Amino acid sequence: MFNKTISKQLTEIMKLCYQINNVETNRELTGNLPTVFLDFMGHTCQLNIRIYDDGWMSGEDPDFSGKVYLDENPDDVSDELAKLIERLGVTLKLKERKERKRNV
Repeated sequence: MFNKTISKQLTEIMKLCYQINNVETNRELTGNLPTVFLDFMGHTCQLNIRIYDDGWMSGEDPDFSGKVYLDENPDDVSDELAKLIERLGVTLKLKERKERKRNV
């Protein structure tokens, strides 16, 4: 069943991911700006997210990773998505601070 709240949260997650990574990012290109990976697994209705606070580099573990099965109890899913939105908001602020520091 389609849930409007969850749909809005998923849209917000995509928006935040794009704000954080609106160009290709890895340490070789952007230094220590954050990098976010977002995956949807259609066969399990699962959303996965990985955040590298200092940028992505091959072989390194993310600073944060989370997964949400979107076909579970809608209230629980909404709570878990809210946590991802909060963490992405923190990451966006981190990116903005690092960009300001670079431009000083």
